[in-house]
Amino acid sequence: MQATVQKQTRFVLPIADEVRLVDLTTARAVLGTTAELVIERTEDHLSADYLQAFDVSVAGGEAGRRELRVWAGALRGSSITDPDAIIADCLLTNLVGLENETFHLNSSQLERAWCVSNQTIIELIRAKLIAGVKVGRNWKVQRTSAAAFLKGRML
Repeated sequence: MQATVQKQTRFVLPIADEVRLVDLTTARAVLGTTAELVIERTEDHLSADYLQAFDVSVAGGEAGRRELRVWAGALRGSSITDPDAIIADCLLTNLVGLENETFHLNSSQLERAWCVSNQTIIELIRAKLIAGVKVGRNWKVQRTSAAAFLKGRML
């Protein structure tokens, strides 16, 4: 007797509009592939399947510990390839807004946009990797400092 194999259908996993960076697990789910293949695609800049990614860990990859976030635009099929435009998108702005040194983002906006915890944002601020100011119970992050952080953490 021959076993029958059910045909698998592709489930489209939507990514919320305000999300700009997704973790490795989400990228795997969207692409339907292994973590190793996603990582390969983030490191092979010459590949047609290249995925822009950032290391958002406090340690910055020291001791082999990275917290990769894949740019959701690439998973959505965006044709943007300019690194500065990608960073601007990750910071919920455009290239003109990226240069505005007086503009701050709420830490909760970055939490959602980068798919990180509030604790990660606070750790990045305390490590002076991004500039933040506490206003009441909330943190405000300077957009230009977050842009510099992402620029230095691009894979």
